[in-house]
Amino acid sequence: MSINRTTVRSLALAGAIAGSVLLGGTTATAAPAGRTAPVSTVMPSEVTTSAMAASTVTGVRQSRIIGYSRQHRAIVADELGNPAAPFKALVVGSMHGYYERAGEQVVAAIKQAAIPKNLDLWVIRTINPDGDVLHQRGNAAGVDLNRNFPFRWAYIAPTASKFNSHYSGPSPLSEPESRAMYNFLNTLRPNRVVSLHQPLDAVDTTDGGARDIAFRTALARNLGLPAEPLVCWSVCHGSMTGWLTNTQRGAAITVEFGPNPSSAYLTGTAARGIIAALDVGVGPYVPPSVRGDVNTFRASSSGLLLSGWAYDPARPAASTTVAVTIDGKLARVTTAELNRPDVDAAFRITGRHGYWINLVLSRGRHTVCVTARPVSGSDSTPRSLLRCVAITAPQVLMQGRAAPAVVARSGGVVSLSGWALDPSHPLSPSSVRVAVDGKPTAAFVTTTIRADVNAAWHATGRHGFQVRVTVPAGHHLVTVTAAGPSAAVASATIGQQWLVIPAG
Repeated sequence: MSINRTTVRSLALAGAIAGSVLLGGTTATAAPAGRTAPVSTVMPSEVTTSAMAASTVTGVRQSRIIGYSRQHRAIVADELGNPAAPFKALVVGSMHGYYERAGEQVVAAIKQAAIPKNLDLWVIRTINPDGDVLHQRGNAAGVDLNRNFPFRWAYIAPTASKFNSHYSGPSPLSEPESRAMYNFLNTLRPNRVVSLHQPLDAVDTTDGGARDIAFRTALARNLGLPAEPLVCWSVCHGSMTGWLTNTQRGAAITVEFGPNPSSAYLTGTAARGIIAALDVGVGPYVPPSVRGDVNTFRASSSGLLLSGWAYDPARPAASTTVAVTIDGKLARVTTAELNRPDVDAAFRITGRHGYWINLVLSRGRHTVCVTARPVSGSDSTPRSLLRCVAITAPQVLMQGRAAPAVVARSGGVVSLSGWALDPSHPLSPSSVRVAVDGKPTAAFVTTTIRADVNAAWHATGRHGFQVRVTVPAGHHLVTVTAAGPSAAVASATIGQQWLVIPAG
C-alpha cells in the first residue's frame, strides 16, 4: 500500500504506526536494548579542493556531558566546526527515542563532515537515551520531552501507547533530560537549531521557520521536503523549538523526515543539506584581532567574578583593555594587566595579560559578555568577543568577617576586629554596626588597611576595623553587621558570638 504524507500524519497521530522503525527503505529490525541501529557507511563527500579545505574544519573539537537521563545515561553534546566563531548552531538528532532514529544517523554523518569555519556547530545524538533502550517515544517516566518545555505548556495525560503518547509530564521541566537541554540552550544561545523528527515528511514553517525564512527555505530545498506548518492539532504544547524561538534570539526549526528514509539519503543528502542550510547568510569568519578567554565565570552572593586573559598579537608585550556588558549595556572596562605566566609561556610572549573583575548583578537572569580591544584601537574599534554566558545571579551581599571577640578581664570591654567590603565599591569604606542582644551599641566605618583583603579582592582602600565596645556583665549575644554605599548590595551579618562578660 502506498502511503502519502497526509496518510502518514494521520496514522502517526492516531497511534497506528507502531512496533518497527522504518529506515533504509525497508522495515529495520529492532536494535538490541542499549544499542543504536547501524549507521550507513555512505558519508558526505570529502573536501577535495584546497580552497574548500581552507574554509572548513573536520572532527569533534570537544564532547560535553550536559546532563543525565532518568536512568542515569549521559546526554552528550559534541562541538564541531570553529569554537571561536560567533555564529552558534545546534542539531538535535532525536527526542523521541526508539521510534525516531533517522536523525541519529544524520548526526553521526555530520560529525564526520567538513564544517564551515564560520560555524560553531554543536550536535546531540539524542536527548532521550532511555527511550532508545526502552523502545518507546517518551523517557523512562513516559514523558514526551518535546512537550515538557516552559512555553505554552499544557497538561497532556499519559496513554498506554509507547509509540504515540504525548504525556507532557506533571509540570514544565519536570524531567532531567528537558532540564539539561534547557540549561544547555540558555548557555549556548544558538543562532540556529535543527530538531530532527519522524515521520511527517516536512520542514516546519511555524516558530523558527517563521522567524528565519532563508534558513527554512534552504532546509526545505536541500532536503527535498515541503515547507508546511506542523500544527499537530491539539498536542503542540511545550515544544523545545517553540520555547527557544519565543524566548531567545535564535530560530529553532523542526524537520520531519518520512517514515522510511534511506541511509544513503540521511548520511548524504540530509547531512550535507543541513550543514549548508545552517551556513546560509552567515558571513565569512574573521579571526579576532585580540586573543583571549574567560577562565572564571561565577555568580554568587559576593557578586559576579570574571577572570581570564587577553592580548593583542600585533603588540604582544602591551596590555589591552577588556570590557564587560550586562544585557547589552556596558558595565565595566578594565586593563588586562595582571601577571599570567601561563599565557606568556603558551604564546611565547611577554607582558601582563590577565584580568580579574568583580561585578554586582541585580538578582535574576542576565546575559554577560566579555570583549577585548586591540591595543592601538579606539572606542569605535570593533572588539573581539571572548565569551557570552547566560547566568542567574543571586542577591549580592556585603562581604566581611569579624574575628572572635576578645573580652577584657574587667570593665566589660570587648575588642572587635575584622573587615568589611562592598563588592560594588571596592575602593570605598564600609559601615559596621554592633548590636548586643539585638540593641544597637556602636556604629563606625572601616578605617584600617587590610593588605590580605585588598590582595584577595584586587582592591585598594581601607576595609579593616579595630574597635572597643563596652558590654554589661552577664551572658550576651554580640552581632556585627556590615553595610556599603550601594543600595544593590544587601547588608550582611559578618560575625555573631555569645560572650560571658565578668562582673566588676
